Amino acid sequence: MWLGLFWLGCETETPAPPPRTGAKRHAPRAEGRAADVAGSVDEEVRTGGDRPPVIERFNVKPGNPTVLSTIVATVEAHDPDGEDVELEYRWEADGQRIGDARGPELAVADFPRDTVITLLVTARDSQGETTRSSGEMRVRNAPPQFTTQPADVTRLDGFRLVAEDPDGDAITWSVEGGPAALTIDQRGVLRWQGSEDDPGGAFTVKIKATDPGGEAGTLELPLDVAPGKKRGPAGPAPAPVEKSG
Repeated sequence: MWLGLFWLGCETETPAPPPRTGAKRHAPRAEGRAADVAGSVDEEVRTGGDRPPVIERFNVKPGNPTVLSTIVATVEAHDPDGEDVELEYRWEADGQRIGDARGPELAVADFPRDTVITLLVTARDSQGETTRSSGEMRVRNAPPQFTTQPADVTRLDGFRLVAEDPDGDAITWSVEGGPAALTIDQRGVLRWQGSEDDPGGAFTVKIKATDPGGEAGTLELPLDVAPGKKRGPAGPAPAPVEKSG
């Protein structure tokens, strides 16, 4: 054997008064459920006759991050009065400001599953500002990651595969699509003894490492078994590692 190894407007005769200095306009925050998040206008502030900056584009990816993700915000803004615009990024975790996060990117690795991440971006000129919010982005479950590569597997019987769960959860092992009697124990060790009655053939063995949340990493091993062999030799079998999530 060898291995071939994402408007009640009430009518009135008196016109509405002009906005007061420092007036704010509020709109509900958008929920970050999709792959990207387009922020909502949170507030606008202006003083005197100056018009506040306009945020033309606010896009955040991914909207459903894991501890493996880096959230990246793409923001474009301009000032209707032609002034220079300064962008300020405020990242929050569970409502608390992340003090050292001041740019358009945030690595999620230090935030456990179910942490709620929010980004507030303020575009500011000399007299006014506009703030937009990403809404809530909840850190979701991450799938286990294989450290064993297909080419590392030089035999089936007794070979131990290695995978790690980014959230620190326990892993359950399973194997699909292999020859008869190929198994894997809960330490990730493969077991297989061929027999002289084996018909042989080509297989794509899928080895899965699954966490309690149902997320799985999968390693595929193309396998060619010669008929009637008790234990065939393993050959090199480069093949990609499939990782879900």
